[in-house]
Formats: sequence, C-alpha cells, structure tokens
Amino acid sequence: NVTGLVQMQERLSKTLAQLNLAIDTAGLGVWRLNMENGRLDWNDQQLEIYGLTREEFDKNLDGWRDQVHPEDKEYADGRLAPVFEGKEVYDVEFRIIRPDGEIRHLSASAAPILDQDGEITELIGINHDVTQIKENEIRLREREAFLQAIFDHSLNAIIVADDNGTYRFVNQAAAEMFGIPVSDLIGMNVADLRTSTTPDAAERYVRYL
Repeated sequence: NVTGLVQMQERLSKTLAQLNLAIDTAGLGVWRLNMENGRLDWNDQQLEIYGLTREEFDKNLDGWRDQVHPEDKEYADGRLAPVFEGKEVYDVEFRIIRPDGEIRHLSASAAPILDQDGEITELIGINHDVTQIKENEIRLREREAFLQAIFDHSLNAIIVADDNGTYRFVNQAAAEMFGIPVSDLIGMNVADLRTSTTPDAAERYVRYL
C-alpha cells in the first residue's frame, strides 16, 4: 500500500520536525554513540554547550571525558556505566571545562537503543546546561547564610511577619532578652508572649515592646 506508506512517512517527518523544534527551543544537547564503531555524534546545541566547533569535535568518548571536570570524572563514568548494560539513567549532574577554561554545570540523561534481538546498537542522551540555575542556587545560599549571620549575631530581638501576617521571633537575641529558651521562643507569636510565658518574661515584654 504505497499511499499508506507515504502517509506514514509524512507523519514521521512531521513528528521529527516537532521533536527537533522542541530540542532547539529547549537548548538541549543531543548525542548518539554507535556501539559498533564507537563513533560519537553531537548536535549543534551540544557543541555549543561544550564550546567546540564541528571541526574541533573528535567524535569519540575519550574527547568527551577530557572535558569533564577532574573532580567529576569518576562520578560521571559511574553514572553512565549502566547505560552500556541496557539501562536508562536520569538526572546525572556534572561539570565540564570548556576549551577557554570556563566551567559549566550540566544535567544529563541517557538511554540504550536496542535491535530486534535485544542487542544494544546505540546509546542516546541529552545534556542540559544548568549553570545559571546552579549559580542562582549558590547566590541564594550565600544570601541565606548572610541573613542567618545577622540573625545569629544581632544584639537586638528580630521579629518578622510570616505568610499569615503574624509577627514571630526569629533570633537568639530575642530569647536572651526575654529569658526564654531559644527553642521555645523562636517562631513564637509575639502576641502570645505575654500569656504563654513566665511572669518575668511578660514583664520584659511590656518593658521592651
């Protein structure tokens, strides 16, 4: 049935076009490894992620390993190993070093492609550059550590409003000011301090607040 075959090929071409559009839009690097000859193929996005031109790419796994960060080589190899045994792997995070020395953070997944006899013919995988996400996480942790240092070393009681608009104590100085164990005071509603604590603490509440 020639008509049916043509229609199937048209649907396949449309599906592949949509898939390629999704890959391009998401900026995903795609690689394929031929198990018979060891040839490694990368798409343009993968080359861009690794900072290579098509001419600089040497088309084998050794070239890829050369760019993996030395501290991540053993981990990356270990996570990739199950794919050679016919298993899928997801969320493999490692760093690479581009030829210009820039370090990038990647998130990767990979899967085997099997023939009709169940033999692995190819491995296919994707790389996603998550450097910006990692840098944002680092900045967020640094900011949290900075704010925590302020809370921990402040000589004044610090009070913040939670999502419900309730004011609560948040630091060690508040516990020392009101003579209440920090484990009891931190997170306590300010309005409850007068009625839920000792007379001495209630007196201090009136004095300081």
